[in-house]
Amino acid sequence: MKIIASILTLGALSVQADVPTYCNPMSLPGIPVAAGCRNPNPRRAGGASFREIADPSLIFENGTLYLFPSVDMAWKSKDFGVTWEKIDVGIHDIGYAPTIVKHKGRYYVLAGGSQLHVSDSVEGPYKPIGKIRHPGGQVPGYSDPMLYSDDDGRLYLYFGCTPKEGIWGVELNADNPLELVGEPKHLVKFEPELHAWERKPNNPQEAWMEGAWLTKIGGRYCMLFSSAGTENNVYAMGAAWGESPMGPFVKQKRNPFLRSTTGVVRGTSHGSMIPDPCRKDSWIVAYSILVGERGAFERLVGFDRVRLGADGELEVTTPSATPQYADGSGAAPWYRLPFVNAAHPEMSDDNVRTSAPIYEFGEEPVFKAPYAATIRGVRIIWTDRGMDYPSGIVPGPIRYQLQYRLDGKDGWKTFIDKSQNDKDLLVDYTEVAPVRADELRLKVLGAPKGILPSVAELSVFVE
Repeated sequence: MKIIASILTLGALSVQADVPTYCNPMSLPGIPVAAGCRNPNPRRAGGASFREIADPSLIFENGTLYLFPSVDMAWKSKDFGVTWEKIDVGIHDIGYAPTIVKHKGRYYVLAGGSQLHVSDSVEGPYKPIGKIRHPGGQVPGYSDPMLYSDDDGRLYLYFGCTPKEGIWGVELNADNPLELVGEPKHLVKFEPELHAWERKPNNPQEAWMEGAWLTKIGGRYCMLFSSAGTENNVYAMGAAWGESPMGPFVKQKRNPFLRSTTGVVRGTSHGSMIPDPCRKDSWIVAYSILVGERGAFERLVGFDRVRLGADGELEVTTPSATPQYADGSGAAPWYRLPFVNAAHPEMSDDNVRTSAPIYEFGEEPVFKAPYAATIRGVRIIWTDRGMDYPSGIVPGPIRYQLQYRLDGKDGWKTFIDKSQNDKDLLVDYTEVAPVRADELRLKVLGAPKGILPSVAELSVFVE
């Protein structure tokens, strides 16, 4: 793995020419069900166990990118997504769609229906201080909350996760965030007749508009929102702009600005956006990625860079599914070349909803490319067949080797050796020293008891 050498000065990242890459979905090192996930929920997957990590809230502090997702808090990365480290912030089972904000020198974390948590450090420990007072009446509850602290020290709460009611907002007491200031206001409405992309594909009169996130850009306020349902490929992210934190907000013409409906990275929405610490005039947008093989809430996390167009709107961005440079300079000049196993092409069909178990082959599966190329990176997305959380069969590290050869000559050579792997990597992306090959062989050497390792996707990136 290449090493990133960074010097953070004035919000910019200076790097060596040899910049490492990351690849969506994020290679989050370990998402074991027993260590933090409250799932599976039998109502969602017919009793099947599955993993999920979604609804990512980002914050950048002290040269480090922190990720606060649903279910599995929290993670940090000092190299902008190349590697991640799990941290215990003292919050467990907080619920879905968390938000984190720095307000008057302290850090606040809130999720749908949870108590408000506070800490003097971004890494915690966080302590609950009570629930924010509910406004009552016909106003939707606090599902998918977002806390925003403005430059003038005022604090705001945004929320909304309903079939038709859109996004709401209210000011909070800056010194006692449990108290509302004034009445909630309807800020972003569901408008299916004007914006067809907001509709659910199976019900044009519903949106499940949700995932509010506010960012200040050049004196204006950009409100992100998600629509069309997290269980759908067409789930996407839009933006609306206002002159104040309480609007009025006008949806931008380029909506949805973030959407992918096919491939490994699809159903991309519900997340957060922060100024890019690496690049001026750029923002990092994090989002959920739909898996959906064993349940509607089986999801992963990704992020990309977005920029403003000449018209002042967020430019339309296609979420990336190939390696990206960690310093935000763009995509690595590599492309995905299919290496296919003839017996089980579903292992490299660019679809995470299909998979094949390894141990049923009798011998290690071989993947062949249509022509020889120079390999620069490999992404393996595993599926935990046999996982049964209630019975104690939980995922963990998979130990394996990936080997290559060229023209059937010289035997197999190992170029990725994870025979001693001790990290639970559901998504395992590895950047490698260049090797030229037209065949690969996968040797699984070990897996957690009761788990039958299966490959949902083996993606090979070449130059």
